[in-house]
Amino acid sequence: KTGFTSKAMYCLSGTAEREGVEYIAVVLHGESIDSRNRDAMTLLNYAFANFTLCPLYTDAELPSVPVELGKAESVPVTVGGEPYALVPKSSAQPEYGVTLPKSLTAPVQEGERLGTLHVRLGGETVAELPILAAAIMSAAFSPGIPREPR
Repeated sequence: KTGFTSKAMYCLSGTAEREGVEYIAVVLHGESIDSRNRDAMTLLNYAFANFTLCPLYTDAELPSVPVELGKAESVPVTVGGEPYALVPKSSAQPEYGVTLPKSLTAPVQEGERLGTLHVRLGGETVAELPILAAAIMSAAFSPGIPREPR
C-alpha cells in the first residue's frame, strides 16, 4: 500500500515472502517515491539476511505423565503456544529441555498446565512454552465410595 500526505510524505507498507517466511516493511516520510521504495527494499533485505524462524518444538513425542489414582496409568501431553520464534541468524541449533512432574494425582483436566518446554539457542533462552494435558484423566473412583481391591 502506498500513499502521500504533506505531513507523512511518501509512505509504503509492503510484505515480502521467501521460503515460507514473510516480513512487513513500513516506510513513512520518504523524500521521494524512489527513496521510499529503496528504503522498503533495504528493510526487507536486512530482515531476510539477519533473521530466521526457530522451531520451538519438534515432531518428537513428549513423554506422557504417570497419573496416580486415575482411570489410566498416564496422561498424554502437548505443547501450547506459537510453533516458531523470530531470532537472529546463527549457526547454533536449538536445544530443548522439558520440565514435568514425576507423577500427578487424578483428576487432571484437559489443557491443564503440567510443565514447561525450555528452548535455548546459542546459550540464550528463546522461549518457555507451557506443556499441557492433552486429555482429561478422571479419578478411578469417587471420594466416599470404596474401591474394589486389586
